[in-house]
Amino acid sequence: RNEINNKYTKAVETELCNHFIQNRGRSGRVLVFNQDYLVLLTNLAIGHLDRLRFNELIKAFESRGVFFDKQSQQVLIEFYERIGNVERMSDSGDAVYVTKTI
Repeated sequence: RNEINNKYTKAVETELCNHFIQNRGRSGRVLVFNQDYLVLLTNLAIGHLDRLRFNELIKAFESRGVFFDKQSQQVLIEFYERIGNVERMSDSGDAVYVTKTI
């Protein structure tokens, strides 16, 4: 069974995930998204709502198997600000809401 699992994993990585995986040498393999895939994943995570708090959006990503470290989360906020999908609410402290692109 172990041999079958290894073959299956290798086939999925080469056939389905080849576009999303980059080998970083000693750092290992990492998942890489372009902007289009990130916007698509954001819209899927927000779903039928108009907007979602950033922390809730991160939890929605994690429920789909996509995890971001703190540095990547800051870059993600900058990306959303650059495309105009961020609403900051001054009355609720540091609440950052992310809106849909569509």
